[in-house]
Amino acid sequence: MPALLQITSKFGTASELLINASKTVVIVLNDCVSSDLPSLPTGFCYHDPRTTARYLGLQVGGHLSTEVTWLKAENRIRGRLRLASHRTLTIEQRSLVAATVIAPALLYVGRHAWPTTTIVDRVAKCIHNFVWHGRFEDDVSDKRAWIAPDIASLHRSEGGLGLPDIRAELLAMAAVTVLAWASSSSSVQRLVGDVLTDRGKCSNAPPVYIMPGHAPIALSAFGPGQSLRQIGEAMITRNGDTAIEPGQLDLVQDLLVVVERTIPQELAWEGRVVTVDCRELLGQTMAPLREFLRRTQGDFRAEWLEFVAIIHLARLHNGLGLARDGWVNIAVDRGTRLLRDVLRWEIPVSGQIIFHATHEDMKPVLRELIILLLVVYPDMVYKTRDELQIKATPGDHPITARILEEDGQTIAAIRTSTMGPEAKFAVSDECELAQGLAARAGNDVKITAVHPHPKLSHLVSLWAGSRRRKLVRRDFKHAARTSARRRGALEVNNRQAAWLVDSPDIGKAITSVSWTRIRQIVGVSPWGEQVLYRIKLRAFTRWDHLNHRPGCVVEECDSTDLGIAHIFWSCPGARSLWSNFLSNWTELGLADTSLLPANVFGLSLPEVPRGLWQIMDRVCSVMSSGEREAVQQCVQPVVETAWALGVAITLQAIWRRRADYWDPVRDASVHHASAILTGRLRQAYINVRLLMTQISPSRGRHEAAKIVSYALLGNHSCGRPSRPIALSKPVTILFFDGGSRGNPGPGGSGCLIVLLPQGEPTPTVEWMASISLASRRTTNNIAEYRALCAGLNYALTNGLTDLHVVGDSAMILAQMRRRRPPRAPHLRSIYAQCRGIADRVHVCTWNHHLRAFNKAADMLANIAMDDRKSRQVFRSDQPTRVPRWAEVTRLLDSDLRQWRDAYFTGGAEEPDADAK
Repeated sequence: MPALLQITSKFGTASELLINASKTVVIVLNDCVSSDLPSLPTGFCYHDPRTTARYLGLQVGGHLSTEVTWLKAENRIRGRLRLASHRTLTIEQRSLVAATVIAPALLYVGRHAWPTTTIVDRVAKCIHNFVWHGRFEDDVSDKRAWIAPDIASLHRSEGGLGLPDIRAELLAMAAVTVLAWASSSSSVQRLVGDVLTDRGKCSNAPPVYIMPGHAPIALSAFGPGQSLRQIGEAMITRNGDTAIEPGQLDLVQDLLVVVERTIPQELAWEGRVVTVDCRELLGQTMAPLREFLRRTQGDFRAEWLEFVAIIHLARLHNGLGLARDGWVNIAVDRGTRLLRDVLRWEIPVSGQIIFHATHEDMKPVLRELIILLLVVYPDMVYKTRDELQIKATPGDHPITARILEEDGQTIAAIRTSTMGPEAKFAVSDECELAQGLAARAGNDVKITAVHPHPKLSHLVSLWAGSRRRKLVRRDFKHAARTSARRRGALEVNNRQAAWLVDSPDIGKAITSVSWTRIRQIVGVSPWGEQVLYRIKLRAFTRWDHLNHRPGCVVEECDSTDLGIAHIFWSCPGARSLWSNFLSNWTELGLADTSLLPANVFGLSLPEVPRGLWQIMDRVCSVMSSGEREAVQQCVQPVVETAWALGVAITLQAIWRRRADYWDPVRDASVHHASAILTGRLRQAYINVRLLMTQISPSRGRHEAAKIVSYALLGNHSCGRPSRPIALSKPVTILFFDGGSRGNPGPGGSGCLIVLLPQGEPTPTVEWMASISLASRRTTNNIAEYRALCAGLNYALTNGLTDLHVVGDSAMILAQMRRRRPPRAPHLRSIYAQCRGIADRVHVCTWNHHLRAFNKAADMLANIAMDDRKSRQVFRSDQPTRVPRWAEVTRLLDSDLRQWRDAYFTGGAEEPDADAK
């Protein structure tokens, strides 16, 4: 302990960091020496072995209980989820929280404290209850989910919610952890893993090689005494490979007949050595199977064959239907794990194999094992070179490498030219080998991959090449949930088939909409997405709680139809809301026959209403042919987006009205539902314009979104603002914005004044300012006020009056317009300055723009925060010469278009409280 403190003291002297003795934990790992513990320096004390402490998010202590660790982790997650529950309202939102927050936190704990079956079951219940009921508890029993867990845990593209299965997540985490150890660990890490696997059974822990295999059987992973390493190895050996390839069995059976005839019935053993002549098998005899394996698996690497697991060979023996497996029973009884523990061989020339039996009593049964090896791995009869397989560009590179053993040390011998000498260097892992190859290859050859070697890796890799399969976490999760995924997919298909029985037209339309399409509708709320998802999955109740029977609860409906199609389509209450939705479209010339199930539930519009094309022609009459064509190409996708958004909102309104009947206080009348739907549709069509411009900044998309939005709102004069209308008098506009990095933190302000002369409104940038605010107490509101104050000061100094002020801070604009000082004391002084100057320069209107239409001032503020310098640009400076200022003026065009629309339509201006 004194030596450790001395080391940390030296580090503290250099880094100015000191150890806090009161927060330092000294843990006794061996209770047997507790009476002979050395004394500690002042301030330090030994940790009580009956308690635990937290370190890097984990519980540590002399006697650590897995149950205690998991309980503390659950309580910590429970506290974090209380805040998330206020912002996550839908089932789908909470499922995302479970997948991105809960599951990673629990996997971190499980990596260091492997849980028991009781813990896994409890945590799974907590996750289920959080997603479905908003409570991370295991005792919620008064409610139920509206889909089965097997469906909910499917991937979102397969019809599920992506609900994490903690059992499958833990198994996959164990598999990839052990896989990383076996494939890319250092020599020290491999040694530690060998010792942990051996668990002290012998004084010298042998190397542990892991063979990816295929045996999809149930795995008891959380029993007493099990560890992450054991389960990870079991997952790899059972689910790390694919089954026998289609067509392989026939080729093996054909080769087996020849091999049985070639190998003598009685092997001529000389001690434990026997020579087998396989020259008859060379050439065309093995060619079909060798070509098949090369095409499906890759190139055979003979150096790995002796490390193949006995259990893997036994599975191949049974899977290929071979008889007489006596060697399997003897090998298993002896506890041997690898092929080299049973049989070894050497190949002096191709077609001649010298086998060495490791045990005398196994010689009578080794003929069956030799036959199995020849028919499964036909390439083993050929003598191969011991060079590594290197993948590099260009493909005809001359680099070759070998792995050697010299004086108990692993050596890599590299030859960079055909006739050049070999360069040797010591290696301990694949990373060192790759670095050594790259350093000696030079700049002309780029090493991209090196196939693993048994002396540098413990993951058996029999096949190499472009078709080498890479094991990832997703594969192990799917393997752990094979049965559940199969049941979930079957249930989803059954529910889709039920739609075809309920209503063939609606069923076909819903089938045409993919699960991904439901979540890609622009502008739809989380509740709207959830309603669409439940409709496609038929996850709705048909219980009439008022009459206590299955049926329709809507008051104007007396039907006894129990189908979901009735609820959302044929019910009189639903038809009235559909008529409300269709009214905006019929005014534009859309035929009533367009409201068909294929168009509604398929989220597709058959054609653009002819009235919309007429409006577009009128708007684009003053545009060039190129601009008109760009707008015309964007009209169709914008209209389809607006249609899909309106359909989703209407479906949500239909279900919302049905749900209102469960609350006796709420108004569930059709008039109330229609009024709410009208307001939501109007707001949705307003949002279409902003959302579509955010997706693509193109001018054509912007104009098309504006035309469609105004047309659906009934404002058919939407095209006029885009024409160069003459101004009756000059107009001066002040744009301002501000922000801080950290809020509070260093910030910046941006403002610019634009002059629009009388007549054709060609803008002139009078002045721009990018103001840096270095104080770490700067907030977003302070930066916004500073920008406004700077712009008003410039206008006052230069005699500019009758200003139109534009910003994206609704709070500041409301305070200035209504003359209401802010509540925050630190803002009152600057508010008073701005208000006083605004009266002197006579501000006419205070206009609120969304941030997407205040980009020029926003960019000026960001320039100030990035450069930490304040700058001014005047009209005489010709800002277009500097690329940065030219970008600001380019962004100004869209900001001015938004202001012109509000100015000429008179629908968005907000005059000052005392302005005349």
